[in-house]
Amino acid sequence: MNSKQIKQQSLQSLKGNWGIGALFTFIYFLISSVPTVVAEMVLIPYPEWEETLSYAVINLAIAIILLPFAITFMLAYLTMVRDSKLRIGELFTGFKYFSFFRAIGISILQSIYIFFWTLLLIIPGIIKGMAYSQAVYILRDHPELSVNQAITESRKMMHGHKWRYFVLNLSFIGWAILGIFTLGIGYLWLSSYFLTAHAHFYEDLKTSQAKEKQAIV
Repeated sequence: MNSKQIKQQSLQSLKGNWGIGALFTFIYFLISSVPTVVAEMVLIPYPEWEETLSYAVINLAIAIILLPFAITFMLAYLTMVRDSKLRIGELFTGFKYFSFFRAIGISILQSIYIFFWTLLLIIPGIIKGMAYSQAVYILRDHPELSVNQAITESRKMMHGHKWRYFVLNLSFIGWAILGIFTLGIGYLWLSSYFLTAHAHFYEDLKTSQAKEKQAIV
């Protein structure tokens, strides 16, 4: 499917789910923002802390702890695409697919690989980021794989499809700019649209791969 078809399917999947999607995004925003805000408030009487290594370590720790919630946020939309229903509980039960620590592991390993490719040039880093983009979905469907194996499978799956993935992401730029003029409120709905499109992209890749394997057999 091309980007237009994927987006059309995404809109179809979101029928009856737009409201819960906006609430879902808002709850995720609170989960990802509150720890940082609380830490900042606690440290207000100690402004000198912002200059210390401890401050950086605290922020890094918060960011790492929150990584799995970003993954469950993504996976909830894959479940919606398959079951036709977005459920708030998926934000907290996403770890049923793989553990909290594996969620952290795949996020960190992807980031390390992309970082080293980016050291060569920005473009290779972007390309590898796209190549590894399906790893979380693959690990969700194949929990028997290691984190590194899921990343490798993503790279294989995305062979010949990275441009299509790039165009799909590019097609949301207009909506992202429009969201700025809504003071960010529009992102409550845009995030659902964006992640649903990504879920459909993965499903399309899986279907295409299955057909190719059947043709070979």
